[in-house]
Amino acid sequence: MKGAPSELQPTGRRLGGGKISMTSALTALLLVCASLVQPVPAAAQGAYPDVAAAAEDADGFVATGWSLEHRVDNDLDEDGLQDLVLIVRQDHDPSLADGTSFDVMRRLILIAFRDKETGRYNLVHRETALIPVRESKNVEDYLSAFAPLEPKPGGFAISLERFMSAGGWETELRTFRFEYRKGRFSLVAFESQRTHRASGKTSGISVDYPAGLAVKNSGNIQDDETTETSEKLALPRFYRLEDVGPAFDFNPLPAQD
Repeated sequence: MKGAPSELQPTGRRLGGGKISMTSALTALLLVCASLVQPVPAAAQGAYPDVAAAAEDADGFVATGWSLEHRVDNDLDEDGLQDLVLIVRQDHDPSLADGTSFDVMRRLILIAFRDKETGRYNLVHRETALIPVRESKNVEDYLSAFAPLEPKPGGFAISLERFMSAGGWETELRTFRFEYRKGRFSLVAFESQRTHRASGKTSGISVDYPAGLAVKNSGNIQDDETTETSEKLALPRFYRLEDVGPAFDFNPLPAQD
């Protein structure tokens, strides 16, 4: 036992006719506890690097072992200067699933404002949660292959797709649009479209948060008929970028209270 005086001798007690020392009992207990602890997946360990607080250009925000994958130059804070929205990706972060190595595709969203006086970029936001990491080799890359990062007036949009090559029939495309408002990046619009690859059924939702309006749709890819319904949000609100969390865990409709 760590910290116990060396002259202390373990004591024992009879159990089923045998004698078990205190040391043996503690060892057995530790083994039982260890067996109950599940290993933490590499995808959940949060292995994200430190990022420079300021840099001369986009490359200055890319840590060693990471690569600049997507970039948007846009005036986010309406000062007449082009700011930066970056998606950087870890070069290769393997995890194991059933003994097979696969890349979890860990990414960071970095936002930096350009300084009028120095011309340098100052980091104002570092987002780790929105773009999920892959937890299985059967999950395709979450970042949409089509227009994953786009400039929008006063902000940007990120599109993510969930598609499983095995273990799931439903695909979903989600687009988040953020604008810089009152000193923070707010979610102003959200779109989701789901398709069941077996039945062909589709469903979707589009939310305009400033207007407090949600439009839902349903249909089937086998025909051109789509049904739409709209509803006003009883409690319109803006979500901050850091409050959205993992893209496919996000509930776009606020509580109706």
